[in-house]
Amino acid sequence: MKLLSILIAMAITAILAAAVVPNIAQMASESQTAKAARTVYSAWDSLASSAVASDGALLVQQGQQLVLTSGTGSAAHVVTWNLPSNTVISLNGLSFSCLWLNGDGIPATSATCSAPIGPTVIPDFTVSVNGGANVPANP
Repeated sequence: MKLLSILIAMAITAILAAAVVPNIAQMASESQTAKAARTVYSAWDSLASSAVASDGALLVQQGQQLVLTSGTGSAAHVVTWNLPSNTVISLNGLSFSCLWLNGDGIPATSATCSAPIGPTVIPDFTVSVNGGANVPANP
């Protein structure tokens, strides 16, 4: 009888574990996506303020990093943010590679980045990690 009780307890534990493990993996994925969304929003916020402060700024995705460059020459300022692995950023529904804001904080074309959106379009970033759902990168 004791052996049967132990086997039943083990079966119940296995069933509960099978139900919990996928939820833990999903929670970890959602956490990575939320982290990426916060990072993109932070980079966007810094881009906007840096552009106005330094007569333009450039935000570029380089692999799993976002790199913000503002100013020129000795006044150049570079800030880097790390993204979770397999992060995909979209800007207004298109794959994001770079965004230049002029000194008025308006999207424009630069020598290194063609404007992915027009000057009257509000930038709308979304983020996906590991092929998960697209999540808005806003406050």
